[in-house]
Amino acid sequence: MRYLPPSPTETAAPSRFPRFPAVPSGVPTVPCQAAPPPAHITVIANKFVSGAASSPVCGPLASALMHGFKSDAHAQAGCGEDSRRITRQSVETIGATMTCLFFDFDPPGHQADEAWSDATEAKLEALIAAQGGFAYSTRAGWRYVAQLAASIELQGPGAWEHWRARYLAACDALEATWRVRADRLADPSRLFRLGFVVRDGVVQQPLTIGSVERLGAFKLPAVNGHNATSCLVVGAKPRQAPPRAAATKQGVDVASLTEPPEPSARCYRILQARGDIGERRDALSYRVRCPNSTRHSPHDWRDGSTVLFLPPNASGAAGRIRCMHGSCEGVDLVAMLLEQDAPPAERHAVKIVGTGSELAIGCAVVIILQIEPTDGKALKMKYLRLNPCDEIRWFQLFEAADIADPEDDNTAPGGDLAAALVELRGKIVIITVSDGSLQSILPATSEAAA
Repeated sequence: MRYLPPSPTETAAPSRFPRFPAVPSGVPTVPCQAAPPPAHITVIANKFVSGAASSPVCGPLASALMHGFKSDAHAQAGCGEDSRRITRQSVETIGATMTCLFFDFDPPGHQADEAWSDATEAKLEALIAAQGGFAYSTRAGWRYVAQLAASIELQGPGAWEHWRARYLAACDALEATWRVRADRLADPSRLFRLGFVVRDGVVQQPLTIGSVERLGAFKLPAVNGHNATSCLVVGAKPRQAPPRAAATKQGVDVASLTEPPEPSARCYRILQARGDIGERRDALSYRVRCPNSTRHSPHDWRDGSTVLFLPPNASGAAGRIRCMHGSCEGVDLVAMLLEQDAPPAERHAVKIVGTGSELAIGCAVVIILQIEPTDGKALKMKYLRLNPCDEIRWFQLFEAADIADPEDDNTAPGGDLAAALVELRGKIVIITVSDGSLQSILPATSEAAA
């Protein structure tokens, strides 16, 4: 996997920070700096990728957190030598550079209730507002990412346990200061699923808190019985990378990924035109007026109870709307908004002048109908594409044409669908079209055409 080619100006050089030797009994504090350079991490296509040098890639942390992956991408909190996946063997022999920290916050038994979710989200918002960092929701809880104040070079027999001890101390400090209990995921080789990935065939759109422009400067506590009380540098911000030409790989502009996306989502454009966009929460979300607000109890819609989440890559996708009001539970607010904005449906009488078919992924076959208007109205649509998975319009087509619904999807000679396609030729039906999309198919009767 090569999702982001690191720029020569950003690639972490092995000699940038001094390596520390095997840790003696009195472990010293690794020095920290207040303005770290841009962090890099190891990213792999999925958790099953091996440690071969050709498989993982070392790319910018900020880009990895915002990139929309087409796989179940995972990351490690640093980079191995030669972009290898970090393992215990590699840490003890060739070494690795740790650049950030991932903290997981999961509810007891991985079953979150509303009280736990609200409390944890509020604590993370306060933490990130004060100290920086970036958080995104996981299946059961939250994952918080913060850049180290100084990268740490691990090499030698004692390096593995030294990192584990300091990570656990950081967990203790977070709990003592911010009342959030992190999972004890201390191994340097630990893999963490990134936010905007495809998991089990489903594109993930997590909730986010914070911005990748302010990833903080996390200062690991010294290991003295794991009793550190503070491990964050207040107000520290990573140093900006020097100007450079944008590197591009597979259509991804590395330089632009760290910038807040230009709001181009369909939901944003619709709400903006209606004057329903409120305060910006972070790089990827806004407070908005709910499309279902007429069913809410009276309140100020700018209170944050309804939030629009933008797509991560500034695409023209719709986005996602979350509303905390009880009347919106189970309501598809995006579909409601798009329906409210859709132009009135147009009806056209059309004649089916040709038929064809092709194989399809997920459904056995797609039928293609060539159509011509018979009512004198202009119609840009020249073809209809239907498949049995679209049960409503599939049923509507044969009912409108007064043809028995085919009992198979066989388009070879002798097949029931093949015979139905022949019978469809010359039939006239009424189609309703909205915003260039087919909505329904009706019989060509005077009532339907009215």
